[in-house]
Amino acid sequence: MTTDPSALGAKADDHPLPSLPLPARLYVPCVAGLTEEEPAVRAVGTRVGRGDVLLESLPQGGPVPLAPADGVVIGTERVCLTSGLTVPAVVIEPDAATPPPLPAAPRDVDAALSAERNTTLTEWIDRLRASGVWADRWTSPDLLGQLHQALRRPVDTIVCNALDVDPALPVQRTIAIRRPRDVIAAVAALAHVTGANRSWVVIPEEKAEDLQAALRAVAGPADVRLVPTENRYPRPHPTLLVHALTGRRLRPGKLPTDAALLLLDAPAAAAVGALLLRDEPMLSSPLGVYDRSAGRAHLVTAAIGTALCDVVGLLGLSPTCSELTGGHPLRDLRLTVGCIPAAGELTIYAAPPALPPLPSACIRCAWCVEACPVRIQPAGLLEAAQRQDSDLADRYGLPACIECGICTFVCPSNLPLLQGIRTLRRREP
Repeated sequence: MTTDPSALGAKADDHPLPSLPLPARLYVPCVAGLTEEEPAVRAVGTRVGRGDVLLESLPQGGPVPLAPADGVVIGTERVCLTSGLTVPAVVIEPDAATPPPLPAAPRDVDAALSAERNTTLTEWIDRLRASGVWADRWTSPDLLGQLHQALRRPVDTIVCNALDVDPALPVQRTIAIRRPRDVIAAVAALAHVTGANRSWVVIPEEKAEDLQAALRAVAGPADVRLVPTENRYPRPHPTLLVHALTGRRLRPGKLPTDAALLLLDAPAAAAVGALLLRDEPMLSSPLGVYDRSAGRAHLVTAAIGTALCDVVGLLGLSPTCSELTGGHPLRDLRLTVGCIPAAGELTIYAAPPALPPLPSACIRCAWCVEACPVRIQPAGLLEAAQRQDSDLADRYGLPACIECGICTFVCPSNLPLLQGIRTLRRREP
């Protein structure tokens, strides 16, 4: 399906999320523990059914890898996720002819929440893990990690972030409009099991009438508040969003639970809600892909374990679009065709390869400082990277950087500011 970025006020039915066909192979990541040891997977040649556990023994702490479709286990490989992590994956040859089952009729939100009245947070974490429900990306940082931290550190607010990082790829908006019951039920349930006294869904102020209507239709009984806010990139980043909503400070790279707040985005909430209302495990995830050569956006659902090369091929993108980036164009998050989106970045950009602009000397214009949303000194950080001086990097504000890429975008000298910052981060102990 192709989405016209100018038609963001369209009805929900204009934004379906069709499922991509199953590729020849699925690479289901095993993220628990992230050890170099290969996981104890089901024996090669074992037939598995949709939703079956793929390991001989359950992992500790992380999500349980489940078969997204009927098929045969053919081994393991190490794969790269869009987050940059390299993890083991169970490789499956799916039965492409087997259609997914029809979704079960959802429970009433109030009835589902009443049934969970005596459920503890520990039980909820185990249930999410066993159903493969997880997320780890800019807009929904390490969901299971936040819940584990909430066992030791109380949270007072649950926030569902329905802000899109790029209006050209309205994945958050589309999920919130099409699956409002799942989103609202998840937020209310997480508030109950964590003891949080505030439940918010953050939505954009601009052109959000249909989004507000869809959520308000189910939000009342669950006592979930809609919070309109200005959505200008990079506002959806947790550090900026938490401060804008609560005034609390959250250091980049830290989980929102450090600020007594649990944060997840609309697709993550929809996955939690689908488990609550229909007992559905998380076997697929939404994805927005922008073909920059053709100027077209695609909003789809892909089975967990689908590689980006298969996404690109199944969408029939322009053959020249061999350069892939994730998250937002300014982040310059380079991806390979073998990357597995899984529960990572929701938005992918495909473009023809281009030569980077040639840098020149810094002219001390301070545009990077003025444009920086956290008011650090990016040019100074590039100097610190060139000198390999960690003390200088701290003085220029490295710990506060959210790597949004705005500094590189505005620099008239085409300096590789974001690249220098990432170089410094790789050298941190």
